[in-house]
Amino acid sequence: MCNSERGAGYKMATAAERAETLGYEAYQRWLGRVIPHLGLMGTAASSAETWLEGYEGWRYAGRAYQRKVFRRIMAWCGVLTDEERGAAAMTPEYEVAVVEHRVVAVYHRVVARSGGALGLPRELPLPAGGADSDRLLRRLARTAVRAVYALGLDFGLVRIVSAPRGRLAVRGVNPFPASMPEGLAGKFAAALADKAAADRAAQRVSTTDVILGLDVEFVLTTSRGELVPADRFLPRSGTAGYDAAMFGGSVVHALAELRPAPSGEPRQLFANLQRAMREAALRITDPALEWRAGGSPAAGCYTGGHIHLSGVPLTFGLLRKLDDYLALPLSLLEDPRCLVRRPTFGWLGNARLKPHGGFEYRTPASWLVSPIVTRGVIALAKLIAAHGHVLTANPSLDLRIQRAYYEGRKEVLREWIPLWMNEIKQAPSYASLAMDLEPFIHLIESGWTWNEDDDFRSVWGTPGFSDLSNDRFTFTTGSA
Repeated sequence: MCNSERGAGYKMATAAERAETLGYEAYQRWLGRVIPHLGLMGTAASSAETWLEGYEGWRYAGRAYQRKVFRRIMAWCGVLTDEERGAAAMTPEYEVAVVEHRVVAVYHRVVARSGGALGLPRELPLPAGGADSDRLLRRLARTAVRAVYALGLDFGLVRIVSAPRGRLAVRGVNPFPASMPEGLAGKFAAALADKAAADRAAQRVSTTDVILGLDVEFVLTTSRGELVPADRFLPRSGTAGYDAAMFGGSVVHALAELRPAPSGEPRQLFANLQRAMREAALRITDPALEWRAGGSPAAGCYTGGHIHLSGVPLTFGLLRKLDDYLALPLSLLEDPRCLVRRPTFGWLGNARLKPHGGFEYRTPASWLVSPIVTRGVIALAKLIAAHGHVLTANPSLDLRIQRAYYEGRKEVLREWIPLWMNEIKQAPSYASLAMDLEPFIHLIESGWTWNEDDDFRSVWGTPGFSDLSNDRFTFTTGSA
């Protein structure tokens, strides 16, 4: 290594160390503001105090303080930053305080591009139905949560500004604000007490508690790959229906979506998915059309394999397990074209709370490409939701792994697979799910990847799905 390279490495290491020290000191000051409020809550808040005392998220706070690192992480997960939003004389600025997916408070003020803030921030009232019941607050909340999660944090105060074309840009994230508006420390404390209660509940979840559901998308195309809107054949609602997507700058009802009946048993859910496929086949009457899945099976159109989970609380801890133990291994099987979906829909930690009381995990691309992949994904989701607390690794907190995921560096992601295999095999539910998980593992070991140009019906059965009742699929290296 030449002297200039050594010097650059030394400067980078020193900058990272300084940022980590700054994060620790800021955390200790912030803790001094919040802990007294937890003390006023009595024994109900004791577990939150214990969690905060052992919290190591301050190690990642430096990512928010190092501007170049911050911008890089935001770009990976598709979050616009202040530098990219363009010039504006004056613009609304919002400060959104979040603890995991919970909005703690929202503040508003007007800022000048060059002159800074104009006046003091004003707290906006949160609707009784929560931030999701107001369109602006919902968008602010989702942007704030996305930024905090991407940095490896669990809470923070996020500065957001308006950007051209109705977009939102993140100006910065303050992991541990030293100066907080009146009452914010107490609100953080209350939200953290609720988070600790959710964490305790997640550890008590049993295998029978977890119910899985799906809405998994695919597209209809001609043999040349031209998109055919799904609403020509499918109704909006029902087990097999259509959904909207942006295509060519317009909203079109392009996506076909399978919504099987939920189940707590992975094999039953798989059978329900087969029935949904049969229903779709009865409705899609043009035999010349191809059914394609994956991440971007038609140019400019993205498809996802969304997994619904209920019976287990949505926490950042569980979400990171889903990323690490499901999304990262699955990405090794993906067609390289899936990369374009990741900043838009496939970012790590993409999840939404749902009216049914559970949540929807939205990160994976559409895994309908193969029955082996489908069985493996469903079984992994069940294992992770039921026994995530015994899975100990968090590789996606490593920026090297994050970058590999977003840039498609599979050789880096493969380094995680031996530990991943060992950990899932130690989970209590592995033995009951092994019949579905082992072919999935063999597929990853083989180096196989799916091809988004393929009509996935060819591996599920005949175009009429005449043999879908056979639930034994064999694995062959190089195919699925």
